[in-house]
Amino acid sequence: NAEAQRSLDLIPIGDVDVYDRLLRTAVTMGIVPQRFGDSQKVNDDIERYLAIPRGTKMVPASPMTKWFNTNYHVVRPEIEREPQLVENPRIQANDNQNTKYALIGPATLLYYSINKTSLSDKELFRSLVNQYNQLIQCLPTDVIQLEEPSFVVNGIPEDYSEFLDKIEKRVHIHTYFCSVGKIASNLFTLPVEGFGLD
Repeated sequence: NAEAQRSLDLIPIGDVDVYDRLLRTAVTMGIVPQRFGDSQKVNDDIERYLAIPRGTKMVPASPMTKWFNTNYHVVRPEIEREPQLVENPRIQANDNQNTKYALIGPATLLYYSINKTSLSDKELFRSLVNQYNQLIQCLPTDVIQLEEPSFVVNGIPEDYSEFLDKIEKRVHIHTYFCSVGKIASNLFTLPVEGFGLD
């Protein structure tokens, strides 16, 4: 795999997780059901982390669903309180300058989440992007790949450009699984360096 990537100008990192990237992103943002305990402890302890998709004898697992139109299943994050970035998030190290960090974006994270708070999705999005901005500042690359496949089925949140304007790194937006024809006029005006389409 590493050999095959040598010809790439930018090699993605952070695009693999021990279980589920959507789950990892949610836990990093402090989105952990209270029945599994403190979000910081879940971030720090692999057994607690894996209890969310697997459940325990005492605690039921979080629900799962298909990742868009694939056969791959992901854990649906359960938002019970405002997102709060954990300390020392599990971030893949960068030992190569020609890398970009791949991160599931806030719109897609929210699209898959179950909102159990009294906040509207719009209010949650605003809260979530503040945590994303803090995380992005910590990432070990100058280029960030924000993956937003939810754009093709749910549109682009109206505050998304404002979120991007606050990011002090180069951003690539990736969206996939469907044509972007219906959102092209909004997508290609976003203030980013590049786009990835599939």
